[in-house]
Parts: sequence; structure tokens; C-alpha cells
Amino acid sequence: MKTEDSSSADVPSPTGSTSSSGSVAATAKTIERFHLLSIIKVLLKYDENWLSSQPELFHILRSIWLSDTFFKEHTTSLSTFEYSQFKEPKVLAKCLLAHFNANKDSEIDTLFILLRAFIMKHNSDTEFFRKYLSETIMKTQSAEWKRAAFLRFVEIFREEIDHGTSLWTQELITNILKFVIIPAFAYSFECGETESLLGPPSMKAQMLLQDKQENPDLVYIFVSKIYAEIKHYSSDSVRIALMQFMYLIIDRATAYVQPNNSKRQEKQTQKNTEDNSMRLIMSYPWSTLSEHCIDPGNKYFGHLLMALLITRMPLAKSITRSMYLSLMKPTSSEAQQLVRASLDLLINHIAQNQKHEHFKKMLPKWFRQTFIEESCNQQHLMHLMQVGFL
Repeated sequence: MKTEDSSSADVPSPTGSTSSSGSVAATAKTIERFHLLSIIKVLLKYDENWLSSQPELFHILRSIWLSDTFFKEHTTSLSTFEYSQFKEPKVLAKCLLAHFNANKDSEIDTLFILLRAFIMKHNSDTEFFRKYLSETIMKTQSAEWKRAAFLRFVEIFREEIDHGTSLWTQELITNILKFVIIPAFAYSFECGETESLLGPPSMKAQMLLQDKQENPDLVYIFVSKIYAEIKHYSSDSVRIALMQFMYLIIDRATAYVQPNNSKRQEKQTQKNTEDNSMRLIMSYPWSTLSEHCIDPGNKYFGHLLMALLITRMPLAKSITRSMYLSLMKPTSSEAQQLVRASLDLLINHIAQNQKHEHFKKMLPKWFRQTFIEESCNQQHLMHLMQVGFL
């Protein structure tokens, strides 16, 4: 009677079906890799610089982290896979994070690629990394490091725009802004580090006047090299993140984008330069007033940015009127909060600005005009009630 070798017998796979010995070997390899990562983690616990002396090993760990296959191995149902599969992404992330922590100035890219933890699907815990970003990176890093991180982000952004890369995806670029750049800059602004972070303002009279400056501030770099490309991105998440950063700059560092009216010399040249700079900044948010086939979050964050520009810049009154009328149009429920925030900025600006006395009288008229012209169907009436018009 022929007997079957137990080592070649089919075994249950994580999905419930049978798998060959190849799957068993793959699982054994995964468990072995987990144990090796655990050993590396222990070594780094006692010496964070240890991985710096092992460049080939670091390259291997980085390659594993950048592999989509690695994350696919950790999307199995929680009830069927091994403990090692649950813990492995976290252990690998902690190894890479320890290496970054020991080489913060030279390994900014390592921090950026770790943000894949928020993009890829896996069942491992990432709360430790989220806490590290909000406590260590945002609050303890110097203005010089934050400048370096931003300038590296600019290089990555231009690399993706000019050549396209498989590493720096639009999702990863969004997360760099969302989890590193915006929180770090916001905290520095709150701590009064605006000029040490951004550099002396160079945008007021020189924006777009010449291609190069000796010491451009970060706002100039952001507007001319990144924000100017906003329309070339198809991803709504990238566009919203760029507008969020632009909103932060206008709100907390207005002097870097505000026209300089104190100098009279070369008045016409300065006026033309400022007009060009403001046109570049407001070009995309202004376009969201007329575009209909875009994501509601994208459209109405553009409205919010436009409303802030109206409150901070000497823009034409016709722009204020167009904004008000656009905000009165019905929209989806997920955009209601953005609409309310835009209206708060806009109406408070009109109420407090003596130059807008005429607008105060015209607001009821514009409301009645829209009420009649739009015929105010049920959806429109609901919108007006939700945002506080009625």
C-alpha cells in the first residue's frame, strides 16, 4: 500500500483552501524574516546607529518596505493568519524609524517612505508612527530641519512632475504634505518661528520678476515651483493638500504674499509684479467657482481659500460678489462645513470693512435674485437652511 509523505501533504491556506508545499515554504520564509527583523529591532534598541554601519542590510530593509508584495502578504483575515504576519510591518517600520532617528539630517527620504504605512492595506498597528509624527517631528524638530525637509519635498515634487516616478506616487506626496509639512509649519508659526523657517520675505516686489533669486524664501519656492503646477495634477487629494498649505501660509504668514503698498518707487513695475503673483495664487481657487465636474471637497476648499484671499488681499469687489453667489448654490452634504466656513470669512469681512458698505445693502438683493432665478427647488431650499441663509 502506497503511503503519502506527510511533508508533501496539502495543508490549509489562510483563505481556507488547500495549498502546496510551496505555500508552506513561503510561510516559513515569512516567519524567518519576522524573527530576523525582531533581532534587528533589539539591536537598534541598544544602538540606533547600528544600521548605519550596515548599508547593505538597510538597503534590503528599505526594498522590502517599498515592495507591494510585502504588504499584500499582510492583508489576510485577522482570524486566519499568524502572529508574525500581524506584527511584521510594525517591526520593520520601527527598524527604519530607528535608523531615521539616528540620521535625521541625511535620511529625510526614509521618513517620507515610511508614510506608505498610511497608504498600503495591512493589518498592523501604525499608531506609534502617527504619534511620532505629531510629537517628535512637529514639535521638537528645528526650523532648519523643517526647511531641509520642505526643500527635499520640492525636489521630489519636481521629479514627479518632470519625469514621473513609481516611488513618489501622488498618494505619497499627499501624505508628505498632510502628515509632515503642514503640521510642522503650523506648529512653527504658532511658536513665532515664521521668519527663521521661511526666510526673509522676497516675494513682495520680486515674485515672477526674474527666474532666479539669490536667497528666495520658502513661500516663493512653494508658489513658483509647486503651487503653480496644481492644475497638472489629476488627484483631488494632492490639489486639496496644496490648497491647505497655501491657506496656512496666507493665514499665518500673510506678509509673504501680501502686496507691498508702502513703497512708491517703480510703482508700475511693482504693481504688475504683484498682479502676476496674485493671479498665480488665486488662479486655481477662482476656477473652482465655475467648474462643476470636480470633487466637492476640491471645489469648496477652493472656495474657502478664495474667501481667505478676499479677506487678506485688496481684490476687486466683483470677486466678492461672485463668491457670495457661488456659495448660495446647492451642493452635496459633505461640503456643507466648507461652505459655512467660507461664508463666515466672507460675511464677517463685509460686515467689518467700511469699504463694503454698499455690499451690506446688496446682500439681501443678491439673495432674492438667486432665490427667484434658481427657482429654489427643495434641494436649494435645504442648502440655504443648512448654511444659515434662512
